[in-house]
Amino acid sequence: MSKILITGGAGFIGYFLIKSLLKQNNQIVILDNLYRGRADDEFNEILKNKNVTFHQVDLADIDALKTCCLEMDAVVHCAALSSPWGKPEDFKASNIIGTEHILSASQQAGVKRFVHISTPSLYFDFKSQTAIKESDKLPLIFCNEYARTKAEAEQRVLNSALDTIILRPRGIFGPQDRAIVPRLLRFIKNKKLFLPSSRNPLVDLTY
Repeated sequence: MSKILITGGAGFIGYFLIKSLLKQNNQIVILDNLYRGRADDEFNEILKNKNVTFHQVDLADIDALKTCCLEMDAVVHCAALSSPWGKPEDFKASNIIGTEHILSASQQAGVKRFVHISTPSLYFDFKSQTAIKESDKLPLIFCNEYARTKAEAEQRVLNSALDTIILRPRGIFGPQDRAIVPRLLRFIKNKKLFLPSSRNPLVDLTY
């Protein structure tokens, strides 16, 4: 049995990660600043599991992060401000400074493995691209503050002394999806689907 801390555990990725890890009989500590009686029966059932502990903690609370990271075998950092637009200072606070805080807390606690959830959006260079490799250069100008701050957060992770791994899922959908499939259903209902160009765009999706 491993002890695993998940930031952003009340989110879409975190929720399904928790379900998967519980099947392997792990102990889970969930950190999230958004959960306030989430109207989700399945999630509330997860919180009743004896192997699950929930802390409503913000990534700005360094002392709380240090306490929560104690005795953890691994940290999975899912929490982020994910939006195509917003205030630069908000993206910096959440995606860069928040990542710095959880990295520092993990290192001080002696965490063995740190998994950082990032995005392939940081490769977007205002042109069509396929078969992008990890060795490909990042654009000189990022498409938005989300991509820019996630790229900077990745550098913080790579430069840390922890044993780290970075994952970049794209276009996540599935049960309880509140973004991609609901939009498609709305387009179908209205009999209008707006495409970004007259060509046939290819987009990666992750179930």
